[in-house]
Amino acid sequence: MYTCIVSVDDVILSHGVDDSVATLEQKRILHKTIKKVTHDIESLDLNTAISALHIATRDLLEHETRAREILEPLAQLFAPFAPHFAEEVWARSLGKQDGISYVPWPRYDDALATDETITMGVQVGGKTYGTIAIDSGRTRASGAAGATATCRQDDRQGHLQGGTDLEPHRGVRTR
Repeated sequence: MYTCIVSVDDVILSHGVDDSVATLEQKRILHKTIKKVTHDIESLDLNTAISALHIATRDLLEHETRAREILEPLAQLFAPFAPHFAEEVWARSLGKQDGISYVPWPRYDDALATDETITMGVQVGGKTYGTIAIDSGRTRASGAAGATATCRQDDRQGHLQGGTDLEPHRGVRTR
């Protein structure tokens, strides 16, 4: 947690905060994090909530985020885990007068918290032959068709059970 706090502190203090407009990618990172942390706190999976904060901080550092609309909710997400740090960031760096604990918990936008594409590995007989990127709204049949096409490109068609059709392995999330 310490390295994550130092990273957030570095983002806010070194780069500063401004009223610039956040990019779509920065908004996606924030909303995915709000969704994950909110769910994890409700289910008492606190270690994975902290992990999500680490990942978001790393990704926002890569994007050199300075937008207030991103950093304010990020500070709120830290409040349950590092309350004194979050309060300092809230008051000194973000210039807020009221305490961070009096502000409503940030809400996420489902459209921004959902990936547009999903990358899946294609395996035949336990051996990985490639990956495919599919739209998150695609059906099971279209995902299997993409995997079959990948196997054809790699000349692995002969290894497919039944010759042509693929079925997702148990545990693979499909719609």
